[in-house]
Amino acid sequence: MSVQAPEYSIAITRQVNAASREIYAAWTDPTKMGCWLGKVAADLCVGGRYRFESPAEGGKTHVYTGEYLILEEGRRVVQSFLAGEPDPTANPYANEFLEIRVRELGQAHSEVTFINGWDGEAISEDFRRVALAAWSEWLDRMEKCVLER
Repeated sequence: MSVQAPEYSIAITRQVNAASREIYAAWTDPTKMGCWLGKVAADLCVGGRYRFESPAEGGKTHVYTGEYLILEEGRRVVQSFLAGEPDPTANPYANEFLEIRVRELGQAHSEVTFINGWDGEAISEDFRRVALAAWSEWLDRMEKCVLER
């Protein structure tokens, strides 16, 4: 999968009181990822695969899988993204990816931009609000783990 401008995207930008290397590690170090994502298996290299299993309500588990597409230490992570077990025929969102950009603003202070992009079906405004809330929750959990260093 090449990384190109998607048909659709959702983006969130926020400032975090942490160095860019700490935020990058929260997305790339399996131990640190486990703090906020749940059970993590990751082959951290371009072309490497990952799998996150996050606990959900009612004893359920959310599964997320994909491949690392770009890894720029301390600055950027781009990974393909699939929610649920792989079934390409059931996924209306083609070429879905997550991109995390980190920009150092000063000592122990960074800007994080999270982008979820995809081709295929557009989403409703209601679904967009739900998705933004879910991605914001991911960023809240990531930030909490980084700040508990």
